[in-house]
Amino acid sequence: DFGRTAAADDQLGFAVDATNELGSDLPMVAVGVPGGNVSGANDAGWAGFFTAGLNDPRAIDQDSAGIPGAAEANDRFGGAITLGQLAGTANRVDAAVGTPGEDLGSGSTAISNGGAFTIINDLYTGAVAGQAYDQNSTGVPGTPENDDAFGQVLDSVRAGSTTQLAVGIPSEDIGSAADAGSVQLFSSNGTTLTPGVGLTQDTTNVADTSEAGDQFGRRVVLAPPGLSDTKTRLAVSTPFEDGASADI
Repeated sequence: DFGRTAAADDQLGFAVDATNELGSDLPMVAVGVPGGNVSGANDAGWAGFFTAGLNDPRAIDQDSAGIPGAAEANDRFGGAITLGQLAGTANRVDAAVGTPGEDLGSGSTAISNGGAFTIINDLYTGAVAGQAYDQNSTGVPGTPENDDAFGQVLDSVRAGSTTQLAVGIPSEDIGSAADAGSVQLFSSNGTTLTPGVGLTQDTTNVADTSEAGDQFGRRVVLAPPGLSDTKTRLAVSTPFEDGASADI
């Protein structure tokens, strides 16, 4: 019981993740509820977390203490979710929670549905702090645009002492190619999240070219190195490519 009242179109389970690679923490499950209403704001969204054995369930939204931003209609906080050692205390589980409907800025320069994601620190010990990232954040390449929905696709994986985080932005415009899509990479030493490169189909060694409507980044999956391997792998779907494909 997350202490929330179920309502039509909540979309409990729209996004889910689980991990048992938590250092000193118990295994944890995360559930996104992007259609959940918060303080009367329709589709503001929330995320639920519980540990092994369904113990200590908690719900977090953008009005929760320590979480940046505010719960607003159509933010869809919880539209994507991934667990891992991302930022905060070493060897503690954190979450990256997507808010693809987040508006950025205000007034005449406001970006509608530019999108963002929030890192929620140290969930097992109380989730008292968070940091928000969008395409205006320092070190993140690209420029936020209306309906980019940055943060609607997330995945992470830990290999050795480094966690990799991938953010799919399938509605990103690349030049004049609307909704061609891109992927933004981040890395973490377990306590600090650092923006990395952005990938498109125009990036060297990525197959094909960016074309309108491709939606490169509609799904992303990271895989750790296997036996006798040293590379973390990233698979990216391009569902509307002429001849649907995935880049690996």
